[in-house]
Amino acid sequence: MLTLGQKIKAIRKEKGLTQAELVEDRITRNQLSLIENGINNPSISTLKFIAQRLNVPMSYFLSNDDFSMHKCQRLVTKAESYLDAGEDDKAIIEIESFLGSLNGIEDNTLSDLLGRVYTLLGIAHYNKDKSRSKQVLMEAIKYLEQTDHKLYLSKAYNYVGVIHDQEGDLEQAELYLTKANKLMLNSNLENAILKLNIAYNLSFIYLKQEKYTTLIDFVNDNLKYSKKYKVFHNFGEFNMVLSAAYRYTLNNKQAILCTLKSIEYFQFSDDEANKYTCYINLGIFYRLSGDYDNSMKYLEMAKKYFEYTEKTTKALNSSAEIVKTLFLTDDKCDNFSKLLNDTLNNISDSNENKPDLLSIKGICLLESNQIDEAYKLFEKAEAIATKPEHLEFIAYAYLGISKICKHNNEWENAYKYLDKANALPNKATRNISFE
Repeated sequence: MLTLGQKIKAIRKEKGLTQAELVEDRITRNQLSLIENGINNPSISTLKFIAQRLNVPMSYFLSNDDFSMHKCQRLVTKAESYLDAGEDDKAIIEIESFLGSLNGIEDNTLSDLLGRVYTLLGIAHYNKDKSRSKQVLMEAIKYLEQTDHKLYLSKAYNYVGVIHDQEGDLEQAELYLTKANKLMLNSNLENAILKLNIAYNLSFIYLKQEKYTTLIDFVNDNLKYSKKYKVFHNFGEFNMVLSAAYRYTLNNKQAILCTLKSIEYFQFSDDEANKYTCYINLGIFYRLSGDYDNSMKYLEMAKKYFEYTEKTTKALNSSAEIVKTLFLTDDKCDNFSKLLNDTLNNISDSNENKPDLLSIKGICLLESNQIDEAYKLFEKAEAIATKPEHLEFIAYAYLGISKICKHNNEWENAYKYLDKANALPNKATRNISFE
């Protein structure tokens, strides 16, 4: 427990005052030194003077709990300003210095403030050390769950949920983000952005877990909230997630409508990167609807933008979608083969477009009677397709293998792969023939 002199010294240093600056001509610097070192006690009038100079009530010197609470309150304000300014390192230094000086004073009377302090420390660590961030945030949750401070507890739950998502633990991510979302259900408009951020993070978890019906209802509820209160934070991102859910439930019309809303929002907010990402998505949805002209129009615009801005992965994804659309059209352009080969050579095996492109390349080889080479590509496509049900063209790989097996009188495998192709929601629409 801090002595009276130690409290005076701590606040004086926090204010950046020397002993001489604090005492002015009221007492000598030497007298103040004796007080701070616990050798002498100040008179009531002197203590009142010191309290006024330090801009704190006398009670902070007379009660250790009040003193710690006062420091805690000021630290929260200071740390928040550091985080708002992006000065995470300063926030970490200030908070960890304070926590190190508590010397076991952490009791239930400070649970609320300490919970906030640990939350801010966890947020400050988030961009630097996720493991440390999660550890600190769990400490914050321990304190905040003893209080009724819903705002900071929801922040802590939100960050812990996002970290679990990044670690691949979707079950725990959903657990914490659901807790955060429940705390924000009756939040006021002042906290609307936090509410919508948490909701967006949770909607993304639903998408990754393929809980499409839950996601559609949840996102639509949050979009209604946005419209009702005219707070359109994450409006474009919400519609992007919603369009993906509609795509995987085979509702291309709704997917297109949501994507057009996203484009309108990103156009208004000058978010060019997200706008052109939506152009890729729109190209996909138009292709799935059989509108190849509109598909090519938006995909070509996206490709030009991402090539110009040197966003290589996005440019390659645009090229991959163009190849898929051209494959389905009757009049392929002269450079189709070159575009297909260039994209295949530059795209990584981890890219979700790779199995589709290998399937398309395999069909091209099969139709030119390069059967062995085609079979190898079909096998590779099957091997790297982690979610075949989400792919448009993997069915061609299965049909290609089936036809090759039939050609070789391997009837069991021929029927097995034919069944695999027929089980997919996105069926192949083009006939495959080879001699």
